[in-house]
Amino acid sequence: MQLITKTYLCLLVWLPLLTFASQLAQIEKEFGIETFSTPSLDSNLQLLGNISTLSFYKYTGQQNFTEQNTRSSLIYYSDDILIELIPNDQLSSNAMIKQIVPLRDNSFVLNGVGNLLNYDLSKQLVYNLTTLSVYPIFNESLNIVSTILVDNNIVYFGGNFTFQGSNSAYTWDSTSNTTYPLSFDGFGKDSTINSIVKLNDDEILFTGNFSTLGNNTYLTSSINNNTNVLNLTSIELEPLVSLKAAIWDVDSSSQFDSSNFICPSNKKESWSQSGTTGSFVVNLSYDVTPSKIRLYNSPNTDNEVSLFRIITNPSNSILNLTYLDPLSGNLQYCDAFCPLLTTRILNTQAQNDSLTIEDKVTIINGNSTVVKWSDRYQDFAFVNPVDVESLTFTALDSYGTNIGLGGLQLFQDSFNSFANNTLNEPNCDDEYTITSVSLSENDWKAVSNTVDYISTYYTPNVDPVPFVEFSVDLEYNGEYSINIYTPGCSDDGTCSSRGIVNITVWDTTDNSIISTKSIYQNNNQLKYDELYSGNLNISTCRITLTYQNGLYASTTPVTIVADRVSVSIVKLDTSDLAQLTSTSTKSVISLNGLLQYQLSNFTSTFSSSESPITVTPLTSYVNATFKKNSSILAELYDNNTLLLGSEDEGISVVKLNNDLSLESNNGFEVSGNVNVFECFSNGIFISGRNLNVSGEQSNNLIYNGTFHTFKADQKETSTTFANVSFSNSELLVLDSNFIWNVSSSRSITNDSSLSLGLWSSGKNSQDDTLLYGSVYQNQFANLDSAVSIDSNGTISVIDFPQGISPYLGLFLNSSSTVYAYESRDNNNKLYFSNNKQINNITSWAGPISSMLYSGNNSILIVGTVSSGSTSAQLTILNTTTLTVVNKEALQGSNSNITSMLNFETNSTLLIGGNFNLSNPDCNGICLYNYETQKFNSFANGTLTGSITSLQFYNDSLLLISGIYDTTDVSGITLSQYDIKKNELTPLRQDNTKLNSFITEGDRIISWNSTTLFIYQDNSWVDMQIPNINSSSVIADVSLFSGYIPGGSLSKRDGSNSTNKVLVVNGQFHSSQYGTIQSFVYDFDKWVPYLSVKAGLTEDLTVGPNFFVNEDTTYLFNSPVVLPNANSTITVPKTSSTSSGTSTNSATISSSPKKAHEGTKKIRRGFVVLVGLALALGTVAVLGLFGVLLAALFRDEEIKYEPLTPHIGEDDMINTVPPEKLMKFI
Repeated sequence: MQLITKTYLCLLVWLPLLTFASQLAQIEKEFGIETFSTPSLDSNLQLLGNISTLSFYKYTGQQNFTEQNTRSSLIYYSDDILIELIPNDQLSSNAMIKQIVPLRDNSFVLNGVGNLLNYDLSKQLVYNLTTLSVYPIFNESLNIVSTILVDNNIVYFGGNFTFQGSNSAYTWDSTSNTTYPLSFDGFGKDSTINSIVKLNDDEILFTGNFSTLGNNTYLTSSINNNTNVLNLTSIELEPLVSLKAAIWDVDSSSQFDSSNFICPSNKKESWSQSGTTGSFVVNLSYDVTPSKIRLYNSPNTDNEVSLFRIITNPSNSILNLTYLDPLSGNLQYCDAFCPLLTTRILNTQAQNDSLTIEDKVTIINGNSTVVKWSDRYQDFAFVNPVDVESLTFTALDSYGTNIGLGGLQLFQDSFNSFANNTLNEPNCDDEYTITSVSLSENDWKAVSNTVDYISTYYTPNVDPVPFVEFSVDLEYNGEYSINIYTPGCSDDGTCSSRGIVNITVWDTTDNSIISTKSIYQNNNQLKYDELYSGNLNISTCRITLTYQNGLYASTTPVTIVADRVSVSIVKLDTSDLAQLTSTSTKSVISLNGLLQYQLSNFTSTFSSSESPITVTPLTSYVNATFKKNSSILAELYDNNTLLLGSEDEGISVVKLNNDLSLESNNGFEVSGNVNVFECFSNGIFISGRNLNVSGEQSNNLIYNGTFHTFKADQKETSTTFANVSFSNSELLVLDSNFIWNVSSSRSITNDSSLSLGLWSSGKNSQDDTLLYGSVYQNQFANLDSAVSIDSNGTISVIDFPQGISPYLGLFLNSSSTVYAYESRDNNNKLYFSNNKQINNITSWAGPISSMLYSGNNSILIVGTVSSGSTSAQLTILNTTTLTVVNKEALQGSNSNITSMLNFETNSTLLIGGNFNLSNPDCNGICLYNYETQKFNSFANGTLTGSITSLQFYNDSLLLISGIYDTTDVSGITLSQYDIKKNELTPLRQDNTKLNSFITEGDRIISWNSTTLFIYQDNSWVDMQIPNINSSSVIADVSLFSGYIPGGSLSKRDGSNSTNKVLVVNGQFHSSQYGTIQSFVYDFDKWVPYLSVKAGLTEDLTVGPNFFVNEDTTYLFNSPVVLPNANSTITVPKTSSTSSGTSTNSATISSSPKKAHEGTKKIRRGFVVLVGLALALGTVAVLGLFGVLLAALFRDEEIKYEPLTPHIGEDDMINTVPPEKLMKFI
């Protein structure tokens, strides 16, 4: 029997794997899920307003998990993709999935109550990820299933139920789809199974509340043979420990006879002490692993001990003991208070003819330890054998007034033959010696008084060859393990002179060799080497140690050391033990909530003479430690540590050896009531009530080698548990909504970034995770501000002062941007980013709808929307002095200014919007001279309507959108206006108002609230955003350099130019994508882009406000002179317009051309550069001429100082103190 060799049985599972889920692609295909790469934009995009959450749209169905939802569903998760497998409306109202257990690579077992897809969850369902199908395992409901264990193709179910006449446990073969009972037919009536734990490939542990099996005949074992009449009470299977060399520590007032104490006589008291309590210590001459202790009570009736305990060192623990009760004939257990009967009671019971042999003796520990009693003594076997250096016997009470013992004997599970023959001497002088040693005629000496081994210094070819022969008499055949111990050379300083010896194990029946090997003796510390492990059918085991060679040369003198040989009992043959009995003996195995089930014991190869259910060290330990009728939970940690918890006693930690024997235990390390053991990557989560560890009390603990109180605010006992990993963070979800981050060791509060309402979870080795509950997740949350998205897709919060949530922005220069925001007093104000303070220049009642900046004129023009009785406002601000130059009102209850152009040479604005002026006659468009502070009609008032956007296209053309009329043409929605010719050419005329437009090369992209209209090559294409419904709204469109990864236009061409993409902002409703706020279009492919939510005070009914913080001055400012401002516009008679009803609707006389196209005019920028070059040339010539004159006529007393500009660039934007201005007057 070997323990599972996995590194951590409990380390489930939740750390990210190197490969993604094998089922993800299949599930995406079945659900029609498309994944999207985040578009790459070469410019920063700002989202203005009070943005609360933001997520890049990554896959179809993502919207199911970015909206707050408390309805539970079955969810698949892998590679940061969440997929709703079974929505809430396909589960019954009372449905609850309590357990999700991985089954193979593509399925999960679901346990719970209610119905899922009309299947009863209590029938234990299998959900197959490959086929997305569900089917029940059982044809009847299992009342309560508490635990499920998947062991390859066999699945074990445990709980409180009855199925096909079997109680509390049943199995299912997933390969054959067959259910069948356990080999022992489950457990007794009213039993409960709490835990099923796989100990190794052959043994499974069941724990819960039970005391018998469905087939209880397996709990009765028989040993039958009538051929050999031997009294079982007279034999011993294990050897006595020689205590002759032991050192005794007794109270100075005690009476103690050590020689009689270790070799007790019938009527002599060997140790006594006044009072009813006392103790003594026996310090052993070598480390021993005792199997039992035999105690002889005092023959003096006034000194007989009634209660005692045994404490061992170095473990410093109270031993758990098991004994055969002389009064009941049952195997009993004790630890801190063990009873010792009087010699009178023992004598009476020994003469009781009604008692059978099984009432007086039993064999435990794999047929290796005999536990019995007689008229003189009682045996107490060690439930958990441990290494012992010293042993303390403490008498706790007496039947009389004093305490005393007649004797004590210690038994061990191995035969030790010592080279130092003193240690082989028996306790009694007339006792037969079963171990002995024979030495060569060398000068063998004890190394010191403090060590037990011997050594000799050997010179080759001079001294006799060193030789040691160990002998051990074996009375019974069986399986044994033979080890030889070699003392460390660092203890005696002989490392440089140690040598090599040969060790041989001999078969004494024919003097053949069983095993032989060479042993190097230059080890620093004590070591042992295994010489043989297997069956021995010999009466005497002989082992020889012989000099073989020096470490460096065959002639080098060496130090040879000899310590001991240990022959340990592994298992004695059943057949041999059977021959020891003269009658049939039976023993009934007692169960107390724990059964160790060995599968191989129920196979056809198992010997029918043996019981397939045996008393194991674990069984004995639980019987001795836990109260009768305990309800026990179990979990395995770190391969060899078993946690056993009781619902009303606490938790005990048991260390297991490879053969599942008990290495150590410390009793109950935690007191309290235990309800839950759950594994996670960092250990075991434990929940209960009043759990006390090291004086600290909590309802929740974590065990990871030691116990720790759960450092979280979760005070209540947790009844549900889910373990998941999101974004490389492992999370424990308790009671569906308390979240503990294992990775950061802190609790998490459900919020808009991550909100979990999970009841159960399961994850397989392929990184497929199933969740039951609800998940709400946003990529970026708790922003509560405007945000910026850079070209790498990184989100950052824009640092605005408290109370500022801008809705409009305008680039001023490389160091400053102006933002419009609504203050807490509901007024609209400006904030300049460069001085990081609020500039209370003025405020407006209505929202600011348009801003224009002229750096050459040092003015900022602000246009607003009417608010209540306040009309739309036009305000001119001096950016140098940050003062109001002028403020004008545009009449109309619903007036607004949507767009403005600045003719700098004329100091004139062209204003567009929705307003009416009677003097001059302006309807939707008007001129305003900010020098004279007067309005003038545009085109003599012949253009009227509602203007949404104005932009310069080149030095001679501007574009106008909205819906408006001229004297000759009505219903124009987009036109080009030739400034020099005073001609307006309609480009689109369909009576559907356009909200705005942008230009890209010879392409114009315009839009209304539902459609994009793209104009190129004298034709229109109407572009609908796919997969959105009629209630969707387009708010704005921005043009970027960038690309959609994976798209057909995603690569850059051979030049240094990049592709262009449109970012469409609004509120879009889609059955496929849910509600999102942005799409990206690369003129070939549409992809959903952003899902955005606003804070509580923000209204995003038409999406967030997008702002690209880049210089667009050239679109709205021009040095071109505006001629004939009051002339009537003419419309070329050759022009024709598009109705917009088809994708290639109409051809117009000419397309608008950028300055470098068509007429080949020099662009405005180049005009400036040429002018600058000429100016510099002129200045250079004049300067050179001036220098020559100065050289000729210079006055030696004249000093020249550099010129300093009156006002620097920063001062043009920053507030300038009056005193700074006054010095130039």
